[in-house]
Amino acid sequence: MTEPEPQIPPTEPLYVRHATLLSIALIAAAYCAIYLPTLGFPFLWDDRMLIVQNVHIADLDNLPMAFTGHYLEIIKESSRLSPYYRPISLSVLFLEYHLFGDGSAIGYHLIHFFLHLMSGILLFFITRYLIDHFTVQPAQKIRNLGGIAASLLFLLLPYTVDAVLFLTDLGDLMVLWFSLLSLILLEKHFRSRALLPAVGLFLFAAITFGSKETGLALIPLGILWWLLRRPHVPVIRTIAPAAVLVSAAGIYLIAREHALAAVPTFSLKQALLRFPADFATALRWAVLPHPLSLREDLAGQGFGAWWWTGAALIGIVFAAVVILWKRNRIAAGLILAFCATISPSLLGLQYASSFDPRYLYVPGAFLSIGAGIAIVHLSPLLRYAFVPLLASLLLLTLIRIHAWSDNYAFWKLEYERQPDHALSVFNFGVANEEKKNIPAARALYAEAARLAEQQNDRIYASYANHRIGYLLDTLFQNKTEALRYYEKAVRSDPTARIWISIGNIHVTDSSFEKALAAYQKAEVLDTDSYIVHISLANALTGLKRFDEALAHMEQARRMLSPDDERMKAFERRRQMILDYRRRVEGQNKP
Repeated sequence: MTEPEPQIPPTEPLYVRHATLLSIALIAAAYCAIYLPTLGFPFLWDDRMLIVQNVHIADLDNLPMAFTGHYLEIIKESSRLSPYYRPISLSVLFLEYHLFGDGSAIGYHLIHFFLHLMSGILLFFITRYLIDHFTVQPAQKIRNLGGIAASLLFLLLPYTVDAVLFLTDLGDLMVLWFSLLSLILLEKHFRSRALLPAVGLFLFAAITFGSKETGLALIPLGILWWLLRRPHVPVIRTIAPAAVLVSAAGIYLIAREHALAAVPTFSLKQALLRFPADFATALRWAVLPHPLSLREDLAGQGFGAWWWTGAALIGIVFAAVVILWKRNRIAAGLILAFCATISPSLLGLQYASSFDPRYLYVPGAFLSIGAGIAIVHLSPLLRYAFVPLLASLLLLTLIRIHAWSDNYAFWKLEYERQPDHALSVFNFGVANEEKKNIPAARALYAEAARLAEQQNDRIYASYANHRIGYLLDTLFQNKTEALRYYEKAVRSDPTARIWISIGNIHVTDSSFEKALAAYQKAEVLDTDSYIVHISLANALTGLKRFDEALAHMEQARRMLSPDDERMKAFERRRQMILDYRRRVEGQNKP
């Protein structure tokens, strides 16, 4: 009697055994095909102000400024006090500057590129985890499909483009990345009750809060995650993570209160009165994104039709959450997550006049998770409807990315929408200047200055007059007219940069006393500026006050590290002062 042959289990196909790896490869390939060209993009919009033109970020000794002042204090925009306290993301920006400098933006873009991609990959795993634990168990290929859909949808949403391309929007990317990591650690603690995940949670939560104000949404997200896990996670198991989150938030809020002492007090009442109209604007942009819109005007605090529309939408959302909570807790939770992450931005809009689509970066992640889970429950026929949706979003994203390669299209649209808005006119002027259309730029700056003065907008009146002065000074060599516009700019909003421009013009005609007076006013506004001390040394050298000039050179030297690329120029300048001093003193000898 022959023995039966052993049964060999069927071998799974390669794509099944490596489904996760192949899914991630698909996500990365699609993402790279869209976003790789952005690595060659230049510094955009506020990047120039916070990175290229920021003399403070060039010196690591100024790193404490990221923790002791509001976000804009680092560029000495003292007249633009805003509720921004982002010490962690600003510290990372410091480190990026010392890695990549300000000559090319490729290193900065590379970090944004990978942060966005890694958040998309995390969304794949989180979506698949939610499908496995909170929905009807689907086949493996279907659960992977849900994760892929969520990841691709998020990576290709048009309103995620700006956060990836704006280097000064690093905070948005960090908030999402570390929020998702925090939720993963929270789940690990719920499952294992180990101490290490709680310690990691404190670290990631602190980074999340310190990256941007929207990071505070991590607390309601943590509560929401626990509610989704009930009754499997008892209250006693939430004590450690709750203490960790509250401690990290308390440290951040205390530091923020100290740093923002001079910022206008936040009015919760005013914020809540504005919230319905702002919420309606956010939802409209989330559902119908405009590929070339940078900002959306807000309805303000009045009780107009748009305010009541927003109030009705809030009521519908609340009713949907109540109805869904017992039937489909995960759907209700994702709706709440979207609202929790968009609310900090909307509540802070009392300091702004427009809605910025970048506010939807973090909420868009939870919108994408919801879409990924919904796909699992659709019939095969309806799943195909996701393809044209993804294609249309891809088209909008490509349009937006292409427009940012030359931001002229954005500001042309803003100018056509709001020809009487100083900000729109000024930035369209900047776009024309970048295209070397100087006559049009000058005319637009003049119009922006006129509108800003009419609207009592001192900041943009100053910006516009300063740009006109700069064009006259550097391109047309008309120093007299340039000085007139610089003086108009400094009357509107005195900044160290404008006083330095005024002093430089006086130096060119050897009016060293006037130049010294201008530079001293710049020093009052910005005592820690390398450029200010170098400028003072130049004026004092012209006045033959060599000891004072060398003292300012020494102060400037302290702001440079030994390997700073400006050190060679500094040594040449110092040697020129010493040589000039020897010649003058030699001539004065009897």
